[in-house]
Amino acid sequence: MKRPLGVTLIALWQFCKAGFLGLAMAIALWHPGGQRPPSLLLAYLVFIAAPGKEAGLIGLLGIALSIYAIGGGLWQMKNWARYALLLQSGWMLGRFLVFLFIGVWSLGWPWHLNSLQPLAATIVIGIDAMVFWYLCLEEVKQGFEQESMLVGRTRSGPAAVATTRLDEAYACALAEYGNKGFEYWKGLMGQGPIIFPHPNDAKKQVEISPIWDPSSEPGAGGPIRVLVSLLHATGFGAQLPIRSFLVYPDGTVVRSERD
Repeated sequence: MKRPLGVTLIALWQFCKAGFLGLAMAIALWHPGGQRPPSLLLAYLVFIAAPGKEAGLIGLLGIALSIYAIGGGLWQMKNWARYALLLQSGWMLGRFLVFLFIGVWSLGWPWHLNSLQPLAATIVIGIDAMVFWYLCLEEVKQGFEQESMLVGRTRSGPAAVATTRLDEAYACALAEYGNKGFEYWKGLMGQGPIIFPHPNDAKKQVEISPIWDPSSEPGAGGPIRVLVSLLHATGFGAQLPIRSFLVYPDGTVVRSERD
C-alpha cells in the first residue's frame, strides 16, 4: 500500500528528532560540564526533540534510538509504530492536561519560569496533539491494518499471496465485466479468453473465459459460468487457482466462493 503523505511527514519528523538528539549528544560530550547541554537554548531544543524529557547522555541515546525505531516503523507502515507513537503523544497530552487543570488552575503553580518554557511547551504539545489526531483518523488506521494483513499473508507463504491476488482479480473482473449480460457471455463461447493486466501486480495477468455450467445443458436456458484465473506474465502461462461467477439468462449474476 502507498504510504500516506501525513505518515511520511511524521516519520521524517521522527528521523529529524533522532538526528538532532545525536548532534546534541556530540555537543554535550565536548562540553566541560559533562552530562548537561552547554546552553539553555540547546536544553530546550532537546526538550522538544525528546518528548518533554530531560536526560543525560545515556538517556538521550536510548531516546534517540527509540525515536529512530518508531520513525522506521512508520516509514514501513508498521502498526506497532503507530501504537507506540499514539501512546507517546497521548502520554504527553495527558501530562499537560493534568499540569494545566490541577497544577496551574487548582493549585496555583507558576505557568513558566523563563521566557523559553512557554514556547517549548507549545511546540511539544502542538505537535503531539496533531500527531495524535492524525493517527486516530479512520483512514490512517485502516491503512496500517491493511498493510499488516498484507504482510501477514505474504509471510504465510506463496499460496496465501496467490489467493490474495486472485481475490483482487476476481473483484476487478466482477466490476468490469459482471454487468455485461447473458448474451455477451454466450457470444464469447468458443472464442479466445479475455486477458487483461492484474490491477495490483504487473507480473500477472487475469484470464476470463465463459463455459456452460456443468449442471445445465447448453442452450437449455441454464446459467453460464465465467471462470476467473491468474496467469503469470511469462511465456509459460502457468495458471493459478480459479474463481468463478454465474450469469443467468435474466441477467442475474451470482458470486461464488473460492472454487
